[in-house]
Amino acid sequence: MENQLAVKTGFAVQLRESVRLQEGYAHANAPVPSAALTPLTVAIATDTFSAGVAYAKRRYRMQFAYQVNLPRTASVASSSLLAGEYSGTHTSLWLQTIALTTGVCF
Repeated sequence: MENQLAVKTGFAVQLRESVRLQEGYAHANAPVPSAALTPLTVAIATDTFSAGVAYAKRRYRMQFAYQVNLPRTASVASSSLLAGEYSGTHTSLWLQTIALTTGVCF
């Protein structure tokens, strides 16, 4: 395993008293060496963009967000796992998420 470096940035713009737009970007290197990859560990996202809108009125909150993890492909030439079952394999990941959250503050 390697150390992981993560860089995140974002901003929010208040459009009205109760409406805010938000955007963000995150980059992180994948700490798993390619020889130790499995179909599950390729799911470490390295580049992520997100955008959303938040609404707040009195005690009530609502947020709508969209997030995309840019496509990532990982290849294993020679697996370091005991049985070597993932040698010569390729795995790809592309993830998009749409979320709607609501809440009430007490």
